[in-house]
Amino acid sequence: MAKRRHGAVALMAPPRWYLKTHVAVSPAAAYAWMTDYRDDDHSRESFLRHAHGDAGGHHAARSITKHDKDLLEIRDRWGRNDWKSQVRLDRAKREVHISGDYGYRATWRAVSEGEGTRIECEGRIEPSRFMARAFASLLGRRWQRQMEADFKAHVGELEEELTADGPPTKVV
Repeated sequence: MAKRRHGAVALMAPPRWYLKTHVAVSPAAAYAWMTDYRDDDHSRESFLRHAHGDAGGHHAARSITKHDKDLLEIRDRWGRNDWKSQVRLDRAKREVHISGDYGYRATWRAVSEGEGTRIECEGRIEPSRFMARAFASLLGRRWQRQMEADFKAHVGELEEELTADGPPTKVV
């Protein structure tokens, strides 16, 4: 049985999320799309449309500062905020591991499921300093909503580009 968090411990809980949906494309096609990082990933019209015009509420931009075979370094700008991240591709498992500023960690997966693929995104933000942790916990729900919008927009874009069926019906 899980223990309940109380008082200050609950306030210090880092933002976490787990999102998933099913897409009607092969795992190989989904993973190839997921790992095709481009500078315009957060500024394309299709991304913004699937995020309902909300890419975190601000202008978003991405630049790829390093790209080796299975390792990338990216810089995302959301409004006035810059986030630097390292992206590691695990082709055998069809996973994308991202680690970045402010203790950001996320794993995207393309998992075979029935006639298509389950796309999963599991992540957290765990800053290392006490004040940063307190600040992160205060903004936790906002960051979770931003990650949900990002997930929805990327998956919608994937389906738009790879199928004729349109966006997913439900993100869990």
